[in-house]
Amino acid sequence: MNNKVIIQRVIDYIEDHLADELTLAELAEKAHYSEYHFHRMFQFFTGTTVMSYIRLRRLNRAAALIAETQRKVLDIALECGFRSHETFSRNFRKNFGIQPSEQRRKGITLPVTAGLQLLTCAGTGQQFDEWGDWKMDFKHVTLPATRIIGYRIETTVDHGQNSKDIPAFWQHYLANKLWENIPGKLNNVELGVCTESTPGGKFGYVIGYQVGPDTAVPDSLVEYFIPEQEYAVFTTPKAGPDEFVAAIQNTWNYVFTEWFPSSGFEHAMAPEIEWYDERCMTDGDKEMDIYVPIKPASKPQQEQ
Repeated sequence: MNNKVIIQRVIDYIEDHLADELTLAELAEKAHYSEYHFHRMFQFFTGTTVMSYIRLRRLNRAAALIAETQRKVLDIALECGFRSHETFSRNFRKNFGIQPSEQRRKGITLPVTAGLQLLTCAGTGQQFDEWGDWKMDFKHVTLPATRIIGYRIETTVDHGQNSKDIPAFWQHYLANKLWENIPGKLNNVELGVCTESTPGGKFGYVIGYQVGPDTAVPDSLVEYFIPEQEYAVFTTPKAGPDEFVAAIQNTWNYVFTEWFPSSGFEHAMAPEIEWYDERCMTDGDKEMDIYVPIKPASKPQQEQ
């Protein structure tokens, strides 16, 4: 079963259970993904985070019920999964710009939307038009077990917090030249590694270098072991310094929304790696490699 079908089934489940207490852990379990990778897959296909999508769907349903019925606003809020009138009103105003009571009193029709249908609409991933005839290829490689030493933060996928924490982590790392503190570098390749997530949705992100087995770990640094694993390796399109971040994000989008569904592979739930070598250390056009862990796709299950 391809990733788009799996995410659509989760979206359908969300639509049928908006009044329930939906959690990232529950939805990831239904998709048979780790919490972190489920969050990543959902965000790539929909353009938003899981919990943001749920909140938006609840607000849209509530707005429709306020317009179409005379039921009490509090009853509607509870039916749509909000646990208090205060929480509902605050989120409603933030999303629509008015209070729910004002919508009812003035008879305002708000621009509500239906749930996503990924299988009948175009993907949400950004395109590569700005890079002309550039074509996405990949290499299938087996990366040997690797030991790295570097710096680590712990973040979470909740409310997209990782999208804020990781860029800030890189800025701090580069501004303070922290690479100078890493001993025993085997090469000049800087790695950004997304580690496995915990049941609570937290995961580690490590910036570091490959080192030998006997290199001691200095205080304030960490070691991390990447197991031997098959990877699909994608090289970002060449881009100037101002476009480099967009090129990286476009490549991630392409992998999850375009490549995975028709590749014959699925995510192996091992660490993801961003590979920064001498191609990034230039004032001109830059490029880097993204290592996505893969395994052969399982056969689709028969519908009952």
